[in-house]
Amino acid sequence: PAGTSSVGFEEAVFGANHQDFGAALSEKWKFPKSFTNVIGFHHRPMDLPADQRTLPCMVFVADRIAGALKNGYKADIGDMNIPDDMLEVLK
Repeated sequence: PAGTSSVGFEEAVFGANHQDFGAALSEKWKFPKSFTNVIGFHHRPMDLPADQRTLPCMVFVADRIAGALKNGYKADIGDMNIPDDMLEVLK
């Protein structure tokens, strides 16, 4: 939602966020589909089909680990929790 993170601000201002722009560039530059999925879904990996979630879930968790560090960037993370369903994907 707008206002809860920089992703919300991006959507409010631009009508899209860095995931959308990054995924579009990834497709235009003909990167592998797995790259496009990570770029486009690293804040919402469970929106992908089950067989395409592993890498985006890894980046989702890594984002939260990095954000929890003393100087970690977390402005694009509205909630620092790691949902159990994502941990299950990663086993």
